[in-house]
Amino acid sequence: MKTSLPRNEIFSRALTQFGAAHYNVQSQSETSIILNNGKDINWILFVVFFCLAGIGAIIYWAIAKQHQIAINIMPVDGRFEITGTGNTAKAQQTLNTFLSSLPSAS
Repeated sequence: MKTSLPRNEIFSRALTQFGAAHYNVQSQSETSIILNNGKDINWILFVVFFCLAGIGAIIYWAIAKQHQIAINIMPVDGRFEITGTGNTAKAQQTLNTFLSSLPSAS
C-alpha cells in the first residue's frame, strides 16, 4: 500500500501498534523493521504431549515457530510503498490490521 505519511511517522506508528501487541523489534533499518512475538503454540496440543510424555512437550515447544513480521518501506514517487509479511496466521492478521490503519496516498 502507498501512504503519504513521512517515514518517521510510519516507524512511530509501527512501533506503537506492534509494541501494544507485545512484539519486540529484532532489527530496524532505513527501509525495514523485523518484529518478533512469542511462539505459535497450540496449548491443547502442548498439554497432551506433556501428559503423554513430557519430552514430547519440550520438543514441540522447541520446534514451534516464533511469530515474526517483516515490514518494508520504500520511497516511490514522493510517497512510501509499504509491504510486509507475517510468518504465522496471527502475525499476518496483526500486520494487516496495521496496514489498514495507515492512511492511503491519494
